[in-house]
Amino acid sequence: IYIPETEGSGVIPKATDMVKVHYHGTFPDGKVFDSSVDRGTPAEFPLNGVIACWTEGVQKMKVGGKAKLVCPSDTAYGDQGAGG
Repeated sequence: IYIPETEGSGVIPKATDMVKVHYHGTFPDGKVFDSSVDRGTPAEFPLNGVIACWTEGVQKMKVGGKAKLVCPSDTAYGDQGAGG
């Protein structure tokens, strides 16, 4: 689920692009399991090298935009989960 918060004004990335993002990864109860914001350094990665939810969701964002991605397990970490 893609929930836009801030539109942004730049280009929209393709799945094969390198992107740089700040994020908070949280469990459904809101507990943070990972955060580039807390580390103070944005994450940089090829968009097609991460979970499907991010590959699909970030392609809907423009540079400078902000959104909330709610990722069902089948488009995220599956039954194994991640983090904490």
